[in-house]
Amino acid sequence: MHKSLNRLALQLGSNHFLKGSTVISYETPVAEVRGTKLKALGKFSRTTTKHIASAAHLLGLDIERNPTNQVFDWFANGAQIRRADSLTIGASRLVLQKLRSGLDLGRAIAASWPWFSKKDRALVLARLTDESDRTEFLEKAEQYQRLNELGLC
Repeated sequence: MHKSLNRLALQLGSNHFLKGSTVISYETPVAEVRGTKLKALGKFSRTTTKHIASAAHLLGLDIERNPTNQVFDWFANGAQIRRADSLTIGASRLVLQKLRSGLDLGRAIAASWPWFSKKDRALVLARLTDESDRTEFLEKAEQYQRLNELGLC
């Protein structure tokens, strides 16, 4: 639908994100979606392994493990990573449900739009820099909202 929306990150949980086909733990790419599998990019810490497992569960994918130990920066206990390009966890989970039903990212975001917070809406609209893209997206979001009100979406 809109290529500019592909630059959005989905927050899967605390400190882990999906950006495009890459799972990011804290600030480190740790897995890639490849077909029907989530391919781990190495062997990581227990927390990062949990992040990979969570992403696989949310995406409905099996994990392809990689036994190679990886070294990456450690964060202090209790660190919270926030990404300016990421939807909130709630909005991300809505979008993931729509992605699992077969919608592409743009349509999944449009279908989830009625439940987005002001912050999430502002983030999406900021990515749609072309006025025609913005208009098309908002029309699609309105169509999905009408279908939802009829119980068809």
